Amino acid sequence: MAAILNSLPAARSAPALPTHRRTAALGALAFAVLAAVGFFSPKWLTFLITMAAANGLVSLGIVGLMRGGVVPFGQGMVFAIGGYTAALMFNKLGFTDALGLPLAGGLVAVLIAAPFAPLLSRYRGIFFAMLTLALSMVTYGLLMKLEVLGGSDGFNLGRPTLLGQKLPDARVGYILYLVTLFVATVMGLLARVYFDSTRGLVTLAVRENELRVEYLGGSVRQAMAINFVLAAF
Repeated sequence: MAAILNSLPAARSAPALPTHRRTAALGALAFAVLAAVGFFSPKWLTFLITMAAANGLVSLGIVGLMRGGVVPFGQGMVFAIGGYTAALMFNKLGFTDALGLPLAGGLVAVLIAAPFAPLLSRYRGIFFAMLTLALSMVTYGLLMKLEVLGGSDGFNLGRPTLLGQKLPDARVGYILYLVTLFVATVMGLLARVYFDSTRGLVTLAVRENELRVEYLGGSVRQAMAINFVLAAF
């Protein structure tokens, strides 16, 4: 605990740019390696990696919350909200860009999660877990009951575009594979920068001893609320 708190002032003054550059270089290298692997891999393998990278974004949000000492049982709620937002924009508004759709879905998920952040920031342990699970089950019930959202059957999507260009039939799976890897890599790098920031270090201190954080002038509820909102994106 003391080591974490003592590192906070240093985080403000120490030059973090070289570390961030190294992290960005490693992320770019990982992206390049996976892109090369996907180019020579069969379609079933690229599909599995695409799904794994997409689901990894949910895990990234869970990791961010767990750094503060809480475990969410309802992270699928914001994941579903983002997915349905992107799907509705595709079908109803005609917005089909493969990069813009996940961005729009993430922003809507943040807007819906933000009002619940002050409430959830007051709870820890099983209480936090059960509240997030309850919100997730309410969302699930609404998605199953609303016919406009397809009910339990859902609805289909067409093929997205990329920067206004149609995707070629022969390489559509590989291009979506690259887009998914790109989004996952960027989000992972941004999460790493946040974890190394002062706010990220305060989150670790909250996990160790909330009372000391308050004594040092930090706001535990604010830190946890921010973590919940960021995890929703």
